Amino acid sequence: MVLAKIYLKVQHCWLYNVLHVYTSHITILQNSLDKTSGTVVDIVEFRGVDPKDIDNLKKDILNSKYVERVEELFRNDNILILRISSKACPLYPILSYESRTFVKEDIMPNGDIEFTLETAGSKRLDILVDRITRETGDITVKGVKVYKKSPDVSIHQENIVRLALELGYYDVPKKINLKKLSEITNLSVSTINEVLRRGEKNIISKYFSEKKRQRSIWD
Repeated sequence: MVLAKIYLKVQHCWLYNVLHVYTSHITILQNSLDKTSGTVVDIVEFRGVDPKDIDNLKKDILNSKYVERVEELFRNDNILILRISSKACPLYPILSYESRTFVKEDIMPNGDIEFTLETAGSKRLDILVDRITRETGDITVKGVKVYKKSPDVSIHQENIVRLALELGYYDVPKKINLKKLSEITNLSVSTINEVLRRGEKNIISKYFSEKKRQRSIWD
């Protein structure tokens, strides 16, 4: 698995306008592409949005070029989760097919959008960059940064475990159950249970590996 950041100039994307106006960290929790209708469904987490801005945020997203529908799935004092349905711009089918998972992370001072993504290998990453360059028209690849070491926890696992933690899944007693997490993330109960268990195992394994490494330093 290869972890990389890719920097794109994507001026028609709903994210481009949103990040210029609102202060928020945006994470794609789940994305899917209906190949028949061409509709992309993103389950998007916004953290740190001012509550008084939420209605305007949803209107601005809905007014974007490709967006057809915006639905609110969850809201608390810090987290807003939306289901955003849009006609696929040329970028989405490529990212969905060529990468295992991807997250729109931030907009850079020069206006480039930073994506973090995982691919099956460096060859698949090269194919992804080449396809974006050839097939998207008005989207420009401004740079690619590849991490030498793959993460212990995948992007998808980290996002779902973090969300579960923040929403109280690990509290005693639980504030949210698997069924509700399933509804929020647009994943089946069995899928989200598997993602959580794999993520938990990787996080716990990393913790004990680090403890073992620390003990070896003093031996």
